[in-house]
Amino acid sequence: AGPGVLYLSVPEAAQQFGVKLAKLINFEFLEGVSAWQVVKSYFADAGDRAPASNFEATMRVLDVISEAAVGLKNVLGHPPVMVIDDTALLAREDPKVLNLLQDFAKRRADDGTFVVVFTSSEGLVPHMLTSRSAKSRMRKIIEIRDPTVEQATQYLTCRGVTENI
Repeated sequence: AGPGVLYLSVPEAAQQFGVKLAKLINFEFLEGVSAWQVVKSYFADAGDRAPASNFEATMRVLDVISEAAVGLKNVLGHPPVMVIDDTALLAREDPKVLNLLQDFAKRRADDGTFVVVFTSSEGLVPHMLTSRSAKSRMRKIIEIRDPTVEQATQYLTCRGVTENI
């Protein structure tokens, strides 16, 4: 992804979404920890800081992103964008986290500091997102179908690809 864009594909083990999101932004679940506690953590078990659930991990990372959103918008000149791909996995395996993400997206849309894009290849996600009150800031759902063979051939030909089309 380019400057100002976070791209995250929901992992096959959707319960690891929050941890994967944390890794994407180099977040180590150290919020509210003193310098001494950080040093001590290198010599002792850091389990007391580790999130107890995917929901908690995601919530903690989104809190940090929320705090950084205004500064990022000022630096970029526009709100940063987070693209969450294959959200159907979350819809099926951890719908509470998908709801948390939608609530985050709504709050950031309200204050104009962040844009969240949800992608899915299944109809479950649009249904879930439109059935909640947080849909009030949601833009139109756009369905992008796979290109036809003719469209794909034309696209490749226009770009100079001619081998074995």
